[in-house]
Amino acid sequence: MVIGTRARGGGGKGSLMGVLGGALGLTHKMAVGYFEGPSPTLDSFESFLRDASRFYKDNSAGNEIESIIVLTREKLERRAFSTVLKEANKQVVDKLDFRILSVGKEAPSSASPKAAPAAPPPSEPSVTSAKLDYDAITKALPSPSLRERVLYAWEVLIEPSTVGGQSYLVVTQERGVLMRKIGSDFVYDLSFKWEQAGEPATEIDAGGPVLRLYDGSREHRLRNKDAQFIQVLIHHLKYAREGWISGHMKELGFDSELLNRCQPDFIAERYSLAVRNAFALLETRVRLESLAPRDKIGVDLATYAFHPVEGRIPVGLSAAEREGVYHLFRGAFLAFRDPAAHNDELTGIDRGTAFRQLALVDLLLSLARRGKEQFQRGTA
Repeated sequence: MVIGTRARGGGGKGSLMGVLGGALGLTHKMAVGYFEGPSPTLDSFESFLRDASRFYKDNSAGNEIESIIVLTREKLERRAFSTVLKEANKQVVDKLDFRILSVGKEAPSSASPKAAPAAPPPSEPSVTSAKLDYDAITKALPSPSLRERVLYAWEVLIEPSTVGGQSYLVVTQERGVLMRKIGSDFVYDLSFKWEQAGEPATEIDAGGPVLRLYDGSREHRLRNKDAQFIQVLIHHLKYAREGWISGHMKELGFDSELLNRCQPDFIAERYSLAVRNAFALLETRVRLESLAPRDKIGVDLATYAFHPVEGRIPVGLSAAEREGVYHLFRGAFLAFRDPAAHNDELTGIDRGTAFRQLALVDLLLSLARRGKEQFQRGTA
């Protein structure tokens, strides 16, 4: 049994409340008691009434509570609970709205003639996530990374179904995987990285909640009662994965042109190309900021632009600072730009090394911009 709220125009506490509210077509504030068995026991119904009384007391300011819904799989015989109802809070009892949550057809309210008929319930998988064999699922993952592990898995109905066997959506830190279970074996169908997937969405139709998930090539419609929870989880995994794979460079305020030129290669793990493009951008930007001739490249360009005495846009308020920035540019061109420009394959460059070099380029781009601004102020 679950009790909770659904505010006018908003979602409920937890996915079940949102699903029930959507299935019932209600938008007012309510409490819901949902009994999964054929009929509640006397103890469970009494416990629900106590919870409902507390809920009503906490939320009844201004007569906000319009209904207290009691959902059961079969018609509730109120006579069996007459003693409990007599002893309960009369205001709460007057708000009770008994409904049948039937499978496969609409069910009218059993007590309230003014209540709207209930829509069909959400489809419920026969196997919950907690009961799945995670070890078997993990073994069926295609090429798992060293740190990859299964976070959740759900039995889902794929619409339209084109293959045999029960389907499963498997979620790891890095990707989503669709599998089937044939006999006792899990069979891999397809997988997609979260950074390649579109933003997930849900909808509720006559059959219940549906998760709409775009894998980068096509959309999948996956039916499961926990679709709303899955949507939220994937949204956060997608954000975390995109941030991790991109080094959170956008959030850290990296130069926008640097992001446009280098981030796609960085995400695709083409690290040497990302570094090469970054230093090519730096060279172009320094040439533009200092109005350097086209034949000035590499160290010669750094000297032309940032020499503390003869440079066109030296950076710094003191001689020592200008000297330091000058050598910073010279060192960066000698140590990183020249190998990146002349070597087809950079040896020993990995994700961390590439990120540090892109961060260095971002710093140098900001210094070049600062040098131009200082020059403009000095000549104004």
